Amino acid sequence: MLKYLRQLASESLVYGLAGTVSRFITLFLVPLYTRALTPADYGVMSLIRNTTTLVAMIASLSLDAATQCFYWDIKEEADRKSAFACWTWTWLGLTLLGTALIFAFSDQFAMRITGRLEASTSLRLAACTMPLNVLGVIYVNRLRIQRRPWAVMRFAIITSLMTIIFSALFVLILGWGVEGVFLSSLIVSLGATLVVAALIREWIHPRSFDWKRLRAMLRFSLPLVPALVSWWAIDVIDRYFLQAYTSTSQVGLYEIGYSIAAAVALGTMAFQQAWTPFALSLQDMPQARDIYANALVAYTLVGSAACAAVTLFAPEALRLLTTNAYYGASSVVACLAFSYFLTGSGYIAMIGMAIKKQTISMGTAAIGGAIVNVGLNFLLIPRYGKDGAAVATLIAFAAVQVYLFYRAQQVYPVPYRFGKCLMIILFAAAITRVGGNVIFESTWLTVLVKLGLLVLFLPLPLALRIVTLADLQTFTHRLFSYFNAKPEGTDVPSHAGSLQ
Repeated sequence: MLKYLRQLASESLVYGLAGTVSRFITLFLVPLYTRALTPADYGVMSLIRNTTTLVAMIASLSLDAATQCFYWDIKEEADRKSAFACWTWTWLGLTLLGTALIFAFSDQFAMRITGRLEASTSLRLAACTMPLNVLGVIYVNRLRIQRRPWAVMRFAIITSLMTIIFSALFVLILGWGVEGVFLSSLIVSLGATLVVAALIREWIHPRSFDWKRLRAMLRFSLPLVPALVSWWAIDVIDRYFLQAYTSTSQVGLYEIGYSIAAAVALGTMAFQQAWTPFALSLQDMPQARDIYANALVAYTLVGSAACAAVTLFAPEALRLLTTNAYYGASSVVACLAFSYFLTGSGYIAMIGMAIKKQTISMGTAAIGGAIVNVGLNFLLIPRYGKDGAAVATLIAFAAVQVYLFYRAQQVYPVPYRFGKCLMIILFAAAITRVGGNVIFESTWLTVLVKLGLLVLFLPLPLALRIVTLADLQTFTHRLFSYFNAKPEGTDVPSHAGSLQ
């Protein structure tokens, strides 16, 4: 059992390294951006980016999920290529249609979305980027399916570095503002498309397109589209409420808070990318359900600790990276960090539904969560602004995860240890609450005390009996002998035990 969790952790780590390096480089430029762009500028960027993301998401028709599942169900390479070709050309055609519509009504859309007519140029640049992102996404998904995390990391690092270089040129040196940000994305996406097209040309060749295959994939994927749009609504529709009830500056502060909380997403997104192909590849093994159960406990422990760390050090991070105009963003970090964590746990719940190919419940959960979020946005944002938006997001994500696990257990029962997971989350919330009141005149003393609070997570697995002393002894022995031992084979031992 531990072997498979180590394998999952290893792949998640590699996926996470790509995001970590990219995030580090991005954060390196944040102090410069916050001096070149106002909170209102950040708000405009957020609204435009989230709008084009929605268009591209709808255009995908959730065929990425269908491709991943069909890939494991079909064994012939020609059939697998057909699945990729169907996904590629369908998505590309629909994104081109979306780009044309945005171009035709860019002035009206810009005024409706941002309240600024001058934002129409940025909107058109973002629209042109949509079809240019298609091949890059498909390439990365193919690498994920093939379990090639290092290749994913290389691609992510190269594209991130190029984006940051062009952003620095256009925004900081030339002073082109928000338009410079979207122009840099357009140029990098164009370059990536040209390279990726050569790398995967055999997998996306038009001759592999098959209408019959596409119809079969759409029967699986179309029920997921409402869920996909609902996930988008849960995650970002609060920006539009903030724009309507407060101001674009509030949207910008909220976006900065999301950027700080996104440090948690580095881990959760890495886990998500590694989890689905990892879990699906184990589905036929007799101990698969025990592996899934232990993965949830491990994820909860690491994720809750990460949420606590990000929340505790959010004020220091904002003082280090931004100017006074952005310090108010720290109030939303806690709720948003735990929302990111909950998103990852939902992927564990949904694996059983994916195995059984019963995706309707995923859509129901997401639609329900979106309704909850919209209702809470109407209730909380007019009174509490960005803080109300963060609370609404957290409650909506929590409601979705509860429903997903409830339905998943009916479809594909797994012996999850929900009690221990809940205790870990409550412990993290308590640490966050206590640490939020730690304020000393000395910054170093404040940091040391917060670090001391985080250290309390170390004995938690023993206190909750998630692991035993014997487990720790075994792990320590393997850790010390690892570098002297030959690499283990990939065969699955039939006697794999549990973490308990």
